[in-house]
Amino acid sequence: MEHGSRRQRNRDRGQHELFGESEALQADGTATRLPDVPSWTEGEQLAFEKEALGLYLSGHPIDRFRRELDRAGVRAIETLDQPAASATVAGIVSQRRDLKTKKGDPMAVVTVEDRGGRLEAVVFPEAFRKYGRLLDVDALVTVNGKLEIDEDAARLIVSEVRPVDALLSAAGRPLAIRLAAPPADRATLEALRSVFGRHPGNGRVALEIELRGQSPPLRVRARLNRVRVQPSDRLAEDVEKVCGKGALSWG
Repeated sequence: MEHGSRRQRNRDRGQHELFGESEALQADGTATRLPDVPSWTEGEQLAFEKEALGLYLSGHPIDRFRRELDRAGVRAIETLDQPAASATVAGIVSQRRDLKTKKGDPMAVVTVEDRGGRLEAVVFPEAFRKYGRLLDVDALVTVNGKLEIDEDAARLIVSEVRPVDALLSAAGRPLAIRLAAPPADRATLEALRSVFGRHPGNGRVALEIELRGQSPPLRVRARLNRVRVQPSDRLAEDVEKVCGKGALSWG
């Protein structure tokens, strides 16, 4: 009765309960249960945070590749404290300004951002001709060049740009997917097979399934020898749509 009275008081004041029952009140006061919807993938949640808040709150798009980036010697931006003839960073292109030299040659200045910081990268005409197409806003890239640091700021004079996906392909490590059954079932595996079919390539895939119906739970590991995929951020997104956030890693 108290719950009903409280809900009536809230309705009289034009308020909505932000937390609690998954119901929406219609104009006539009747309650309609809200439909169940799939959870956001990590990428979808981060994109929403960036759009709504102007920053990433729960993580960063580059985080899922951190292990491979560390293995490849890619620096976190916040660790860049000394000038260097060659330095490599990885992140998302958050800003881009297209410019022209006095001779009219196209160039650009982009901002590359990872979880801990951001770095201005100057792309002069020669590098721009080779890599300008890779530097769209929201692209995940690794960037190599000469690191300059003065009293005001640090900047990278770009000599090479690669998609992060290329780093994963070169590393040759398998896509590792972790599942728990239940809730995973045959339909989950069928959905994964469909995902793999949309991303053909040369990358290996490994599954780890925790069988919760056993006592104690049993872990089964298997390499899918007949499955090959193209490692990419889009593949990771599609796997997370089926298996949930945090279900995959590279190697």
